[in-house]
Amino acid sequence: MTSKSGIKALTEELKKHRGANPELEKLIDLYEEIFKVQESIRPKAGSAPVLSPGEALAKLLSGQYIIEKKALQIDPELYRETALALGKIFSRVSGRPFPVEELLSLPRLKPEAASKFAADILANKVDYVKKFAKSSDFNEETIFFFLLSLIVPFFQGQAEYYKEIIKDAGWKKGSCPFCGSPPLHARLEGKDSQRFLYCPLCRSGIVYDRRLGGEVLSFGNTSALYESDLVMVDRGTGSYWWQVAGTAIVGPLTGAALEPLPSTVSTWEDWIELYPDTLLLSRDTGHERP
Repeated sequence: MTSKSGIKALTEELKKHRGANPELEKLIDLYEEIFKVQESIRPKAGSAPVLSPGEALAKLLSGQYIIEKKALQIDPELYRETALALGKIFSRVSGRPFPVEELLSLPRLKPEAASKFAADILANKVDYVKKFAKSSDFNEETIFFFLLSLIVPFFQGQAEYYKEIIKDAGWKKGSCPFCGSPPLHARLEGKDSQRFLYCPLCRSGIVYDRRLGGEVLSFGNTSALYESDLVMVDRGTGSYWWQVAGTAIVGPLTGAALEPLPSTVSTWEDWIELYPDTLLLSRDTGHERP
């Protein structure tokens, strides 16, 4: 999870891009304020684990993600508090009132129904949100951005309890072991022939070994999607790989699968305490990317 020091680092990075243009300036302001709200809410959001450690481990070992068929418990008052805080930010940055109360009046978005809304997000059953966006002054992307920003700290607060259990279970699937969602971000090539997948919803990561049949695969992006997820291409054979599952779906290697590796997600604050000699890669290389 991102600590206060992590938020500070993110804020410093965003500041580097200020002054580029007015619209970018607004977006940077928005992200900085959202981070602050989420970090203030997250510790309160994980007050009651949805499963015991033993139950969570049993589900993972059986191939189920932790909250599969289990509603995420969200405190209605804290949910409303978070929504109102985020609404003020969106209103200020956009220069017009953000429809927080109108959103919270929708049956599936009311505070007491927050757990059902979290399940809707994971199942992509959100047509009612799309319908609402068409009647508002904000586009669909902005409405969804607001709603995802709203529920993220609740997922993160709960996922915090299960970090060590996830590590011990050796999760074999390409989806998030906590919430089951496909990773939306990936670092394609890490050291030691590894591939890292990351779920931004609850900040769980998955690492794959890029070695297959004695060869180390090198991956690129096809810009294509499969089941709404990124499709990679290995430069050696031209095979297409489904990112979320780590399996080849087109080409000579169709059916082949990458081996998941044990991994953990940590704050920089906790990590540097355990490994004080860790070095970070700097972006200040003296060169500009084309």
